[in-house]
Amino acid sequence: HYHSLKGKIIRLDRWYNHAVSKDNNEFKGHLPIFEMGINAFAATDYSGYSVPGFMELKQSKSFEVNLRLFRFSGGLQRIKNSIGFVSGLELNLNDYRFSVPYTLVNEERRTGPVLLQEEGLSKTKLATTFLTVPLLIEFQLPAKFQENRIYISGGIIGGLKLGSHTKVEQFGHKMKDHNDFNINPFRWGATFRIGFKDINLFATYYKTPIFKEGRGPEMFPFSIGIGLINK
Repeated sequence: HYHSLKGKIIRLDRWYNHAVSKDNNEFKGHLPIFEMGINAFAATDYSGYSVPGFMELKQSKSFEVNLRLFRFSGGLQRIKNSIGFVSGLELNLNDYRFSVPYTLVNEERRTGPVLLQEEGLSKTKLATTFLTVPLLIEFQLPAKFQENRIYISGGIIGGLKLGSHTKVEQFGHKMKDHNDFNINPFRWGATFRIGFKDINLFATYYKTPIFKEGRGPEMFPFSIGIGLINK
């Protein structure tokens, strides 16, 4: 009985060590619960408009906020756990705060500018909300460490527009206009991240212009910022 019990204990111990080793070898990707960045536009073109620059931004107040709804990841190596994919679903909120006294309106076939009275004007902006899905390949360095690795990831990101509106604050009064403003309902781009533990830096550039072709000035949104809480 003693030898039989001893054999069972040894087999149980081997199973436990295998399970622990397998768990420790699992790839765990990084996508923060919360990200905040600065919005900007690249390759702007106001051809066809008599008022160029009516969407020039006040960069210090043009923010992007990403709220992660869920995340999943998986390893791409048979033995090691330093390379894998990461994806999830997030709510993407963007504020484009204008530095010039204009707001937007839907004209007959396109989105155009409306000049505002500067006196008493404290805010004019465009806000958008997207549901986005990133798909990233992540590398963790150095590979020999189980924890405390630097991680670098890059890939594509796609988005579905949930809503958009302009907001004007003047003489203490707030005015909102919920409209589509000919903004592209779908968009895709490239995104990159580098981080350590619970903090990372990110950059995202969308290859889809913010407005539908010919329905607004051509410009491509991008953002840079910081992410927190990767658990």
